[in-house]
Amino acid sequence: MDIQAYRLKRQLTQEELAEALGVTNVTVSKWENGQAQPSEKHMTKLKSISINEEMKVVPFRPIQYLGSKLKLLTSIEVLVEQVAKEGRFCDLFAGSGVVSSYMANKHDVTACDIQGYSAILTSSLLHRSTLDHQGMAMFLKEVNDTFMLTDKSIFSLIEYEELLLDKASNGESDLLVNFSTCASLYTTKVNPIQIENEDTKLKSLISDVISLKDIESFQTLYLYGGVYFSYRQALLIDLIRQSADELKNVDDRSIVISSLLSACSEIVNTVGKQFAQPMKLTNTKGEIKKLQLARTIQNKSYDVPEKVKKAFINFLSAQQHISKPDNHEVICTDVFNFLKNYDKEVGCFYADPPYTTDHYSRFYHVLETIALYDSPSLSFMNKKGIRVIMNGLYRTDRHQSEFCVPSSAINAFDKLFAGCSKFNAPLIVSYSPFDVDNNERSRLLSEERIEQIARKYYSKVSFVHNDSHKHRKLHSNKNNVDSIKHSEMFVVCEME
Repeated sequence: MDIQAYRLKRQLTQEELAEALGVTNVTVSKWENGQAQPSEKHMTKLKSISINEEMKVVPFRPIQYLGSKLKLLTSIEVLVEQVAKEGRFCDLFAGSGVVSSYMANKHDVTACDIQGYSAILTSSLLHRSTLDHQGMAMFLKEVNDTFMLTDKSIFSLIEYEELLLDKASNGESDLLVNFSTCASLYTTKVNPIQIENEDTKLKSLISDVISLKDIESFQTLYLYGGVYFSYRQALLIDLIRQSADELKNVDDRSIVISSLLSACSEIVNTVGKQFAQPMKLTNTKGEIKKLQLARTIQNKSYDVPEKVKKAFINFLSAQQHISKPDNHEVICTDVFNFLKNYDKEVGCFYADPPYTTDHYSRFYHVLETIALYDSPSLSFMNKKGIRVIMNGLYRTDRHQSEFCVPSSAINAFDKLFAGCSKFNAPLIVSYSPFDVDNNERSRLLSEERIEQIARKYYSKVSFVHNDSHKHRKLHSNKNNVDSIKHSEMFVVCEME
């Protein structure tokens, strides 16, 4: 028995499995690494344990997501059960899909989000594919076979980056530092004026690759290779993504792409595993950031197929616990368009709009490109009078939420409350207060202002605070690693 696959399929940590079997987590680790084998007694218990009764099934978060509601799912469920009427549970701003997935065990779910990556992830959490472990293994083997046929100029570039990573791990980091600012194939081809590459060998290798007639079809490699991912990782991402499009079953296609997105979120070379900015290896004085260097070497060493396989196991497990998958739906559109055109009976709305001026799309634009695979152009900015491609390599069509713009946030909330109220259904809004004295990123609307808007459309408005939840800070490098120790706030709106 593959103990690790068994554990991951049930979404358990090593500690949780160890507790269920009456052993230590060190013992479980040795089983998974092949250093020891379970006794006959433990094997018997492993085979007899009921997933639903004795094993704790933990909700699966497919990507690293700011504002994730993973730890608030039971609180959301309790509120929904208190106010919901007959009809569908509508998850607006579905994000990583964890709320939709959790609620789908008791409700028919409609999930809505304007981002393509969200729609694919949520679909894979709500529907069931026909692809099994063996099928996924065969799929990844075919990808690996295709990888081995890659053009030799791309292989040469891959090998050179890996040489620089190896040198850096042994204390020779100068060439890797230069590489980190010059690796973008897109920038080199579209706007070479902004790249100052002192490495003549790297120049030659990149020149050979960008001259390939079909290089732009390898979208991750062309747009983000050497920056957010190693060249090897980026090429494998492309081959998996391209092969996914060849799958005939839509749910099979979704789970492969979702597993890929989940893997990308785990391996991406950025601080915090969001995609807003690639890792910077030096400070403003040009000094090496030792921690960032070590993380870069680690991040770029991750094996993409293995991470995809791990994510696939998690998605497959999540799918098995969804009741009536044919009853759930995912709609990729703007929330206001959804509220205007949706015509089914709604029992309860749940909305998790952005809290601050931070446009979430800038944290996930790479995932959006991998999901859509639509060959986007990237955004420029003016820097010291020179037109340059932005460091984040953002898409030009990156979504800008009205909820994040101070001048339009009030109107956005007004439209949200108005649109939901037309369904004569309760609405639960997740929001977050803030502490001015603690120098926290201010929310665009106060609790009082939200209540004023809500009461225009709902006769009963109440606030529920969850004191155990914490949010990541975003307002400074110093505080980025800390948490905001205030409560999550739910605005519960009902028609009397």
